[in-house]
Amino acid sequence: TEVIRQHWLPAYRVRGEGIFLEINPKLLAHVSSERRIGIDGRPTVVDLSDRGVVAHTLAHLLARELSLDSGYALPSIRDRIYDLDDDRLGFLIYTAEGDSMGSMGGVVGFAHTGILEGLLDRMLESVGWCPQDPVCIESVLDAGRRIAGACHQCCLVPETSCELFNQYLDRAVLIGSDSSRAKPILADFL
Repeated sequence: TEVIRQHWLPAYRVRGEGIFLEINPKLLAHVSSERRIGIDGRPTVVDLSDRGVVAHTLAHLLARELSLDSGYALPSIRDRIYDLDDDRLGFLIYTAEGDSMGSMGGVVGFAHTGILEGLLDRMLESVGWCPQDPVCIESVLDAGRRIAGACHQCCLVPETSCELFNQYLDRAVLIGSDSSRAKPILADFL
């Protein structure tokens, strides 16, 4: 008898919607694209560059802002970071559910011209202040979690929403801090 081999993986279909934003590389020309290799030199599951930390922090801030108006609770919104070796950088904010609840139109409705800009403006306004400042923004790198300048009041999301489990976040790289000497990324936008 001949053995028939089937190549398949178990899967299920999800319905969802999302917004993908690609970051202009000229905006981050002065930020390192070298990958961070774990805390003690050991590689982790995903190693982002400093530019990837910027994208990840922006993704969290946008997801938090989007949850206020989209009809989705924050735990339903997820992020995916694209920190590619060819210097392309972007992030996807999306929802995906096993039923039709993943496609209510509440996320893609913000992708229209004029509406997206308003959402981004509100996000930029919110990034400058955290109720935990100055403690939050002046935080020393938490080596165990790979975060600095981020807390549950400003940047952290439920861990089910973040494929990096709230690691690689730093609000200080976006807006600066008293102890930071580097030019903040968003200085020209705020």
